[in-house]
Amino acid sequence: MDDLKKLHSEKNRGYASGGAPLGNFNRTAHIMKNYPRFPITTPIGVLMMYVLKHYDRIMYDLNRGLDPSDDSLRDIAVYVTIARCILYDNNQLTNTQDMRPVYDLISKSGSGPKL
Repeated sequence: MDDLKKLHSEKNRGYASGGAPLGNFNRTAHIMKNYPRFPITTPIGVLMMYVLKHYDRIMYDLNRGLDPSDDSLRDIAVYVTIARCILYDNNQLTNTQDMRPVYDLISKSGSGPKL
């Protein structure tokens, strides 16, 4: 059990350093109360929850006068690209002149336009 406490403490440092141990969960839950019809059980809903986790970490760091985590910034950049692909595949994205379906990008990796 001590090893799990240590792991939690190390992982939690970036999301609640010095604050409430479950601060990131409390903050994101509070944000989600604003979206009662949010599609959490869909791929885009799950993906946006991942984005929110990293967004919260960046906001928490900036609020405390710290430099934001580059890892979180990079993760958000990747997730936004994936979100565009999901929305494109679902015909929910406009202005997509250079985009192709995700399955096409995976099957032909290394060729064609980049997202």
